[in-house]
Amino acid sequence: MTSVTGQLTLEAGSLDNVISPKNITADFVYVRLHGPEEPYRGAYSAAVLSGWAGAISAWVDQGREVFLYFDNDEAGYAVQDALKLQSMLNSGRG
Repeated sequence: MTSVTGQLTLEAGSLDNVISPKNITADFVYVRLHGPEEPYRGAYSAAVLSGWAGAISAWVDQGREVFLYFDNDEAGYAVQDALKLQSMLNSGRG
């Protein structure tokens, strides 16, 4: 988990084979995705992004603000994944 301005928030995914717990303890959600296979590398599959779109939609329906940060920046995957996820959310596929 990550402390943001004194509040504990969700940091999901894994880094160095450590999976972060999916506990939400604030009125907002912060998700940091480091890469699907290796830290900072690779693109997320449509299935994984769709799962995140569903989770984000559910959190928004609960009245939470959601912040998601892609850190898989090798070869521009972070931007590509963010745009794919945004498209899924905008089309209601989440």
